[in-house]
Amino acid sequence: IVQARIADGLKACKFGQVVALKALAGEAVSGEEATSFQSLASESVARAIMGKNMFGVADAIRHYKVNPTKKELVKLEEIPFGEATLRACANTHVLVADFGLSVMDVWEQYTQLFYNKSDPVYSEKDQAKWARKRVKAQWRLLRKEAVPNSFSKDFRGQEGLLGKGEEIPEAREMVYMVIGHYLTSGEKLLPVYYARTKSLSGA
Repeated sequence: IVQARIADGLKACKFGQVVALKALAGEAVSGEEATSFQSLASESVARAIMGKNMFGVADAIRHYKVNPTKKELVKLEEIPFGEATLRACANTHVLVADFGLSVMDVWEQYTQLFYNKSDPVYSEKDQAKWARKRVKAQWRLLRKEAVPNSFSKDFRGQEGLLGKGEEIPEAREMVYMVIGHYLTSGEKLLPVYYARTKSLSGA
């Protein structure tokens, strides 16, 4: 299985304020306005801790062509993980500004990076709703490799390996992170094995 950290909750760390919002007034962000978010204090402090293991707001705008709204940017202003959590996970996880794209959204943009480059079985809406699922923007902290010692176990046994504040992510989250991380760092994750998520093939 793969693994995701749950937000620290009450001890959320707010690294800084979003810049250049006064002219947005709830409208979609233009390309020029979007580039200003590369200098967000939250982005720079978190990146100083995470290094290459971060896929930030500007990365999503550049590689996934997202067009964030003011509401989404305000929500991503606050990174819900304390500095201690980020430092503990700096080498094992990727901090991700997840704009909620579906598996098929990513596949349609970067088909050449998927194993199945034409008509994947999950492309049919009736066969796999999970592949079309979109969610609201939020920060995620996703493990780069499978949970240690999680192979050759059933799902219940794998769940027992998770610690406090950890959960099994959905396939959508992992696809978004793995492709995004490759585009920014050139590092290929999960290259030689399949890892289970909590998404069901028939859901």
